[in-house]
Amino acid sequence: MQAKLRAKESNQTLSSVIEHALRVSFADRVTLAKKRVSSMPTSGSGGLQPGVDLDNNSSLLERMTE
Repeated sequence: MQAKLRAKESNQTLSSVIEHALRVSFADRVTLAKKRVSSMPTSGSGGLQPGVDLDNNSSLLERMTE
């Protein structure tokens, strides 16, 4: 088992080697998730209408029901 060998070579416990591997694995997933860029499909041209705030859900709802 590679984890046992690595623990022995680095003078660490097997648990600490496994814990480190899990931390690295989860950190990589977070990094990949942050790198993904999602695009919002739009129609027309010129960007957002004046006064539209994508961070304010209630104002967006009001604009959509107008």
